[in-house]
Amino acid sequence: MTTDESDPTFPEPLDADERALRRDLVLLTRQHRRRRRGRRF
Repeated sequence: MTTDESDPTFPEPLDADERALRRDLVLLTRQHRRRRRGRRF
């Protein structure tokens, strides 16, 4: 299991806007994942 922070899909050097968009996307994916698994986080 890899964390969203170390995911190769999200390169670190990003603009503020890019980072904000990625953060929203990560939060959404995290919520979906958590909902699907049944609150293991």
